[in-house]
Amino acid sequence: MPRVTTDAVTLGKYYIPPNTSLIYNIYAIHHHNAVWGDPHVFRPDRFLEKTEKSPILKDAWVPFASGPRQCPARNFALYEQRALVVMLLREYEWTLPAGSIHNNELKNAFSPFALTLPQNLHITFTKRKN
Repeated sequence: MPRVTTDAVTLGKYYIPPNTSLIYNIYAIHHHNAVWGDPHVFRPDRFLEKTEKSPILKDAWVPFASGPRQCPARNFALYEQRALVVMLLREYEWTLPAGSIHNNELKNAFSPFALTLPQNLHITFTKRKN
């Protein structure tokens, strides 16, 4: 998704010189209040609801990019994540350690490769009793 401008361009009120690296902020899109209403609340069932997306954003959930350059392994990754999370949830309780900086909301660190990564996220896994 990162792109480099070849020519100078004005985008709205912003002047972008040639050879400037550009990338859109997926974290900001995924936390846009006009789209999600309550973006910082953990509510996974929101993806089952049919709601109108904000006219500001064409695609509101873009973890694998969108359009012709989206990740070719998107479907595989989604199925793999579902299977892994189900197995982990079935076997373990997940908790944050006392004093975690993530107690109220996820704090992100930024990476040039993954855009956003949780900052120093530690999770305690406790084996469930069968």
